[in-house]
Amino acid sequence: METNRAVLQRTPAYSWWVLISATLNFMCVFIGMNTTAVFGVEIMKEWGINEAQVSLLTTALMIPFTLMPVIASNFTSKLGIHKLVIIGMLCNIGASIGIGFWGNTFISVIIFRVIQGMCGGIMDNSMVQNASLYFPTRQRGFATGILMGFLGVGFSVTSIMGSWVYNTFHLSWQMTSMWITVIPSVVCLVLYLATVKDFYQKYPGVESMDDLLPPDKAAAENKYDKLFKPSTMKEVLHDKRCWASSIYGFFTALPTYGLAYVLPLYLQEDKGISMATASAMIGATFVFKLVAAPLGGLLSDHVFHGVRWPSNVIGHALGGALIIAVGLMTGLKGSALQIMLIIMFTAVSLYGGTFWTWPSALCKPSAQYEVSGLIVTVSNIAAVIAAPVSGVLISYTGHAASAILMIGIGALVGVIPAYLSKI
Repeated sequence: METNRAVLQRTPAYSWWVLISATLNFMCVFIGMNTTAVFGVEIMKEWGINEAQVSLLTTALMIPFTLMPVIASNFTSKLGIHKLVIIGMLCNIGASIGIGFWGNTFISVIIFRVIQGMCGGIMDNSMVQNASLYFPTRQRGFATGILMGFLGVGFSVTSIMGSWVYNTFHLSWQMTSMWITVIPSVVCLVLYLATVKDFYQKYPGVESMDDLLPPDKAAAENKYDKLFKPSTMKEVLHDKRCWASSIYGFFTALPTYGLAYVLPLYLQEDKGISMATASAMIGATFVFKLVAAPLGGLLSDHVFHGVRWPSNVIGHALGGALIIAVGLMTGLKGSALQIMLIIMFTAVSLYGGTFWTWPSALCKPSAQYEVSGLIVTVSNIAAVIAAPVSGVLISYTGHAASAILMIGIGALVGVIPAYLSKI
């Protein structure tokens, strides 16, 4: 569509602010999500429950987190980004306060975790897809890779700050969870509402930032961009690439959420490491997503010229093999263990630099929020089952290493849909 607009010479600085603001809000969601995993051992001691039962606290959150994106995506254009972010963050803040003051029973925490799960499901998909539109194809992978990198930071903040607040101020795990979630959530929500606009409102009639910048010859030569792109949800549901991408998303979520649940148990119970040391090791591991996701984005942007699937295949093949190696090497400990954890998580997190570029590569703008909702929903099925399946497996075998092996095998299987996606 032709519009009366000035052509930009470079990506505007405002695009980077939109990315930063979305990243901060995205990070707050994952701070709250990971609290019961970090305090899993304390919860088992307090309530006399086992690993499988603790995993239900994660499952209760992940079910609405899985179902809401495809539902919320249908309302993005009607309600707007701001209203969805307000609703989502209020769920996060309100549920965290509820856990802090009224989370003294297993059932009450389950209820608040369901509400907390609605937070990310309502807003994350639309908020991040909006941020991705502010960047051209050759920057979109790196930019959204930075955002996905902060998912790992969210897990790290929970591990590091949760342990520090818990031990320093001698609070209950419930109150610790509340404070480390509510304070950053309030600050980041205010910043987002005050400064960020919907891309299609800021640039009416424009499909993406590519339309506002000089043509990129290398990006224009992407042969996969010439494949059929669905424009309606009906066409999306019949498109093989959309389904291959969604299934690959499932296998990206498995190591992300599976390791977040399993590693605290693996380090503390299998390896006999203290909570403080285990939290520090996990924090150091997950923070490397800050490196991995932008690296994956750079690979797909520049080495593969905007083609996304090769870096996805490389990351999951290498990451899956290394995760299995960690599960099998029972004598691994100390610095060697820490280094292996970092390398395996970095490799399997390369996908983070491409994840939010998939919708714009797969479909027309009219269906981008819908296909993004489908991908996130299918991906999050793994997030729902990762903790309970791991918990049952650990309870049955008596070793968290068995769950590590299961996650590694799943990561290797993910190579197949990554290749078939042809993004």
